[in-house]
Amino acid sequence: MTPFLNGAATWSLLIVLSAGVAFANDLATISDSEGETVRSRVLMGPVSDGEFTRMVSEILGANVIKLGRVLVYGSTADRVISGPHGLDHCTYETWRSRIDAYRRTQLGCPEVHEAIKVGANIAVRGADRTCRSWEVLLQGTANPRHLTVAGGADAEILELRIGGTGPADEHIGAGLAVRTHGPVTVAIARDIAAQIRAVALVGGITVEVRSDKWFFSDCGFPTFYPFEEPEVPTMEEYLQTKYAACSTSSRQWSLQCFESASR
Repeated sequence: MTPFLNGAATWSLLIVLSAGVAFANDLATISDSEGETVRSRVLMGPVSDGEFTRMVSEILGANVIKLGRVLVYGSTADRVISGPHGLDHCTYETWRSRIDAYRRTQLGCPEVHEAIKVGANIAVRGADRTCRSWEVLLQGTANPRHLTVAGGADAEILELRIGGTGPADEHIGAGLAVRTHGPVTVAIARDIAAQIRAVALVGGITVEVRSDKWFFSDCGFPTFYPFEEPEVPTMEEYLQTKYAACSTSSRQWSLQCFESASR
């Protein structure tokens, strides 16, 4: 395995729970999606770095799997903190209220393990309760979260979600939250969608692009993104950041795209 990141993170996450932290003895399945070349497992329960790596090899290692994700939350508390919002409509105000609530008590950082596969490449990363984060290349030659997009800019997949029921890939949908280190445009969102569909012919696909990690209007994005130092922007800072998105629910339909005004 090739390390991308190694060492202690310097931040702390603030969380509050009314009923404490409980650990499962065995991994519980939260969701399980599988198509012809696409596979996703979301689980919950304590797992070591080594156990998780072996699990990923078993679930995503086969050559036939071209797009995949394995995610394990350490506990219910971690799922609440670093999982989807569980709402139908999300705003900056929604996100900020959750952050402010978590700030009232410090119980440590969320424990999360995640693996992403695109093509033949698999990257594995984790964050633990001491706020240490790490990432390694488990299989392949390049980190699959790192992309080169239209215009030559670098971008990185912060979140990959896969859902639906196979067996055909067209019954599976993928959603990506991508941070670009260049311009934020519809062209980049289209390019990323094309790159993913060149690997696996998923049915629906949604690509959201920003220059930061403030995907607050996306109810599927973590309240706390566990792999980086958290930031709490003001409403003005959030609204001033440009974003672009493309989406379709079927391979038979064209992408519908939107780009916010330049700020």
